[in-house]
Amino acid sequence: MGRAVSLFAVLVLGACGEEPAWVGTYVASGTWKLDGPFSGGRTVGDAAADLLVDELASALPAPSFVEDRVRDWLESSLGDTVRDTVDASVPPDLAPGGKLTLLLGQTLAAVRVESTIVLEGDDDDLGGKEAVTGLSYVINGKPRRVSVAELGAGEASISADWSGEGGESALSIDPHVVAIRYGELVRLVAADLLQASELGALEAGLSAALSCKSIVAAVGGGSGLKISVVGWSHTISAADLEKVCQSAMALVEQKALGQLELDTRVEIGGTVLWSREEPDTIRLQSGPGFGGVVNVVPKAVAPRVDVSFTGQRQ
Repeated sequence: MGRAVSLFAVLVLGACGEEPAWVGTYVASGTWKLDGPFSGGRTVGDAAADLLVDELASALPAPSFVEDRVRDWLESSLGDTVRDTVDASVPPDLAPGGKLTLLLGQTLAAVRVESTIVLEGDDDDLGGKEAVTGLSYVINGKPRRVSVAELGAGEASISADWSGEGGESALSIDPHVVAIRYGELVRLVAADLLQASELGALEAGLSAALSCKSIVAAVGGGSGLKISVVGWSHTISAADLEKVCQSAMALVEQKALGQLELDTRVEIGGTVLWSREEPDTIRLQSGPGFGGVVNVVPKAVAPRVDVSFTGQRQ
């Protein structure tokens, strides 16, 4: 009886020590729907207004107890005016519904991503790493493959750390950042869609639309701008207002097409299904709703990313 109990204990402990069937290295490929930032109606004027408010809020000598009120005042008093002034002069191709905006959305709606996924741990503490090995999109009916170096800011790989929990047929993957430089990807696609002369004219038109003389005049700052909130007021001179504006618009010009930070990241997560087809063949497949957001604005209102992929263990 004692031997039987001991043998049972050994078998149980051995089974408990087995690693889950989903542990291993997978080669995966799939389609990422990355057109969200070009279908939500956000404009160059929105980016210009946000950055001018940020720069002004940092430049003003407001005491800490009114900082939030000052920012709210700037947003409500200047935001719409700055946005409308800039958007009135932005090249039509960059407007929502403009030719380039539509082409960018169409191209980025089906980006092919290839990667290697390494999964480890157990059902209570899943860990792993994904390394993007290839990325491509279609231009004029032909695939254009992008190298990791073009999007990884000189890094050897575009990577993401995975964490979450395992299960009998599904893995719950926590939201995680993928180090794709989304703004740089947009610049590459735009350069593929346009001739060099067209792109140069577009950039010149964008620069002209960010005229601080026009912006300062529109917000009524010809003789300075008075900011007044409960408990504090301040007047910024016209010269200082234009200087702050120039600093903000320089940041807008550094963005991809005046709208996206080059290092904008993508965040994804959700349910991943796994199945065993043969004793040594394990497959992964994205579950319903797998995806996330492009971090161009606060997460609660950021544009959606949908990801569909499959992978096979090597």
